[in-house]
Amino acid sequence: HMSATATSETNPRHDNDGPASFAIDGDATTLWHTRYDPVKDELPQSITLTFDGLYSCGRFVYEPRKDTNS
Repeated sequence: HMSATATSETNPRHDNDGPASFAIDGDATTLWHTRYDPVKDELPQSITLTFDGLYSCGRFVYEPRKDTNS
């Protein structure tokens, strides 16, 4: 089991952007987003993954946004 926490996150406003847990939910259509409304949290920001035990990691995959926002 794995959980995610972040220094900033937004409450889901749409179906696809929101809390840190969206970064690890296995759904390529969702994403973690830092807070941007009503106040934009400035950089730097970070996300922390916490595991329930020791695991060997063979690879780490970062998948960028799929929509037209940058």
